[in-house]
Amino acid sequence: MRGKRKQFITEIGKLSYDFDFSLEKKIYGYVSMEYPKNSNLKIPENLKFTTYTEWKNYVQKKYIGSNAQQLENFLHYLTAILKRRKPQNENLKMMVSAVVAFVFSLLANLFIEINDILKRENIFAIFIVEWFLIFGVFFIMVYYFEQSIRFFTQNDMEDNMLKDYIKVIEDMLNRKQ
Repeated sequence: MRGKRKQFITEIGKLSYDFDFSLEKKIYGYVSMEYPKNSNLKIPENLKFTTYTEWKNYVQKKYIGSNAQQLENFLHYLTAILKRRKPQNENLKMMVSAVVAFVFSLLANLFIEINDILKRENIFAIFIVEWFLIFGVFFIMVYYFEQSIRFFTQNDMEDNMLKDYIKVIEDMLNRKQ
């Protein structure tokens, strides 16, 4: 259900406001240096802006023909998207943090127990294997943690894009009124 609702909201943006969220995210990610300049982003060269003012001019030109009512409706659309994202992002951050902490504590307890058993049994070869396992699991956890951080920074970039879009549209709306 949630996927269909998100798709519906995305379609409204495309059809009603000429706002393709995924394309705009790539454009904004490029100008805000979230994506490397040499990455294979599928955006036209003329939309690969290097400064915020170039991006802002692009947005203004895109919506310059809109009247005050259209801008106000678009502003409401952007604000609604941003409001919907906030609780989801905060809940997800708390959940991922709790899961990471829980898994780390389980692994730490498991390795402490294994280490105690190996010390009692005085099995040196298994002790070495255990340390290789500890390092392997540690690197897997670091990778998982890094992916979580990347996910959250991606969400922050999308929120910043929406906030900047809102600011530009508000400025345009204020000039029209």
